[in-house]
Amino acid sequence: MRKYFLVVMLIASALLSMFLSVNAAETVMSLEELNTALSSGGEVTLGSDIEGAIVIPENAEVTLNLAGFELKSADSDTISNHGKLTITGNGKITANGSSKGAIVNYAEGNVTIDGATIYAESWYAIKNMGAMKIVDANVTKGTNGASVIANGWYGSAGTDRNTTGVEDTAKLTIEGGNFEGEGKSSTVIKNDDYGILVVNGGTLTSSSDITDINAGPVILNWHDTTINGGTFTSTNGAVLADGYLSDEADKGVMTINGGTFVSETGAGILAINGGATNGKGSLEIKNGNFSGIVGGELPYTTTIKGGKFSNSVDESLLDESLKVELKSAKEENYPYSYYATKEEALANAEVGDEIDGEVVEAPKEYTLIFKDGYTENDEGEKVSVKEGDEVTAPTLTRDGYDFVKWSPEVPEKFEVQKNEDGSEVEEYVFTAEWKKKTSSSGGGKKDDEPKEEEWKNPYEDIKEDKWYFESVKKATEAKLFNGMTASEFMPEEGLTRGMAVTVLYRLSGAEEKEVAAFDDVAKDAYYSNAIAWAAKNKIVLGVGDNKFSPDELVSRQDLATMVYRYAKLNEKGYEDGKVLELNYADKAEIADYAIEPISWCTTNKIIEGKDENKVDAKGTATRAEAAKIFVALAEKMKA
Repeated sequence: MRKYFLVVMLIASALLSMFLSVNAAETVMSLEELNTALSSGGEVTLGSDIEGAIVIPENAEVTLNLAGFELKSADSDTISNHGKLTITGNGKITANGSSKGAIVNYAEGNVTIDGATIYAESWYAIKNMGAMKIVDANVTKGTNGASVIANGWYGSAGTDRNTTGVEDTAKLTIEGGNFEGEGKSSTVIKNDDYGILVVNGGTLTSSSDITDINAGPVILNWHDTTINGGTFTSTNGAVLADGYLSDEADKGVMTINGGTFVSETGAGILAINGGATNGKGSLEIKNGNFSGIVGGELPYTTTIKGGKFSNSVDESLLDESLKVELKSAKEENYPYSYYATKEEALANAEVGDEIDGEVVEAPKEYTLIFKDGYTENDEGEKVSVKEGDEVTAPTLTRDGYDFVKWSPEVPEKFEVQKNEDGSEVEEYVFTAEWKKKTSSSGGGKKDDEPKEEEWKNPYEDIKEDKWYFESVKKATEAKLFNGMTASEFMPEEGLTRGMAVTVLYRLSGAEEKEVAAFDDVAKDAYYSNAIAWAAKNKIVLGVGDNKFSPDELVSRQDLATMVYRYAKLNEKGYEDGKVLELNYADKAEIADYAIEPISWCTTNKIIEGKDENKVDAKGTATRAEAAKIFVALAEKMKA
């Protein structure tokens, strides 16, 4: 039993030892210990400052925790990476040697930097030829030469640490951090041959000793750069530069999707990379804030599709879709922006802004008046609206009545209408229409009073919520109108000449049984007697060649003319020959013969205008419209 227990304890101890060696981070105090630890991979933590260079071999996977200490080299690149390296901790990596970098990542390498200070005295602080992501870092270098960071190759054939440029291999992504260049090393990032650069955030600052606008930009692009966010500041020159040498290694493509770009001297935002462009290359600005001049003589194609600017942008740089300039009155730093249409600019403008030089004024307000339709001298409820506002009508109640509709119909969104002289209508009146409630208990009538028999609607296509319901009901009850079938009235169908004179004939109560003498009117047609009566009384005449065209549709102005002639026949027309001055927006389209009839019909509220204050004189009169007109005419004849 003892022997068995001892074996178990030895196995457990060995397993625990293996577990600790694999999972525990190793702390190193010297360069020798660091290199030994790196050969095993895993997580390595500095326990002190260490001087000397390290190499991460290919296929190795290492996490280097600086733990606040410094790793520095005077004779070599401080870190040469061929494997997968993650750098953490708030320590520092320094290269003091001539033409030596703090971190050199080779084409097969992959580096992630999350919290560190990176510094090189004379060469690039970071040289990337593989995959690299900087989540958070503080990256600077000495003032005597190269850019702070170089992504890609300088020349495509064996000039960078004996490596040759490879397409789509050098990919640098920056998520955040602080990056500074000064003196002759003021360019923060040079995106070189085959380099693919993506900046999503961070603060990048260039402080150049040189006053030439083309020197010391924050981003110097030769191949492919995309900027989605971050702050880019140049204290003494341009912020961005683009250049082209070839379609393969140096195609000079830059895209700006966001970020803030500041030239503190107010100089140009954009510059030329040493003039090496050959008229090719492109820079596209889709969004972002730009303080400084965007323009100048740029031998690469520059297209602006969006963004906000401190200065007005030259039209030649704007995308062809952008036609309108908006200048904000309140935005001090970036007042200028551009839009496809004036309507789009207005949607983004405030009062006092300028759109193509015109000051945006406060939207004009108009008055909507809602009257209850039964109170004498009712001033109505007033509502102020602006053009395009949604309109909400008040909710009204009336004892013994159900609300039917507003007349005219209340629009969902308010649109300004014009008077005859072209001026705007400033007040709009809407009047409520009501329907008396029916009651099974007699609705308050005395027992000895006859009760009105409720109308039984035979039409499937006539609903109580329609504006023409009451008119169709009354016209049917008065036996002026019949349905097109037993169950269909067909309110939207056009009214024919035969139908029109038949209704007038029924309204008149005439009993003449003469037969129409027109060639196209059958003697046994339902409208034969009516047409004979109408022709005899000159209410409506034939169309020529002894024809009447009974099935021809009637226009609204012709129906008004028939109605007016009928009214004059019954001595209800104009007595003094005066004609009301019409204010319909389309009055010019009314035929001369119909002006007086439409005027009389309008005065007596037999015909009303349609949408946009139009009478639609030449439009076809529908059966629903005719029902309302004939009911109104019948009431006028009783007066």
